[in-house]
Amino acid sequence: MKTKLVFRLRETCCSEDREPVGLFAHEDRIALVDQIWFAINNAKTWREFRALLPEGEFESLLIWDCNMGEHIYRDGEHYFFFRGETADAFLESIVEADQDMDDYVVNADDSLDPLSLPAVCDGDYPPFLEPEQGRFLPRDFCDTYGAWVSSFNSGSWWEFPLSRFAEMKADLESRGFEVVHQSRRD
Repeated sequence: MKTKLVFRLRETCCSEDREPVGLFAHEDRIALVDQIWFAINNAKTWREFRALLPEGEFESLLIWDCNMGEHIYRDGEHYFFFRGETADAFLESIVEADQDMDDYVVNADDSLDPLSLPAVCDGDYPPFLEPEQGRFLPRDFCDTYGAWVSSFNSGSWWEFPLSRFAEMKADLESRGFEVVHQSRRD
C-alpha cells in the first residue's frame, strides 16, 4: 500500500511579493489538524470544543499542556486552569491559601475563547506539521525542490513551491508515494 501524502499551501506565507509555497503531510495528520482547527473555529463552549475534537485529543492536549507547565485539570463537567506541578498540589495550594476555586473553574458550558487555549497564540497548537516533513520525505527530493527556512519561534522546515507541484508529484509517485493537492477543509 502506498503512503498517501497531501500537499497544501501554507496559509500564513502567501503574500503578493512571495511565490506561494506549501508543505507535504501524511493524510491522517492533515485530517487531525483540520478537525482541531474546525473545533477551535466553531465551538462556542468548552463542551462543544471537546465534542468537536478528534477522540482523545482533549485529553492529549491536557497531557501535553501539563508538560509545558500550565495545567488544565478535568473533573467531570468542569475544567480547572492552574500552574504547578500536579493537580493535587494545585488544589492543596488553593485550600491552604483560602482562595476561591471559582477563580480557576471554567464550566463546560462557559463560552470558549480560542485565544485562551494553551499554545494556540504561540502557533504550537494544533500541531505545526512543517517540521515533520524531514522525517518522511527523501532528502534528495527536499534538496531538489525545497527551500530550507527557519524561524526563531517555530524552528526549521522545508517549503515547496506551488509552481513545481506537478513535477514534485511525479517525482514522489515514482518513489512509491500517492500525492494529492488539497485545500484546507474548514
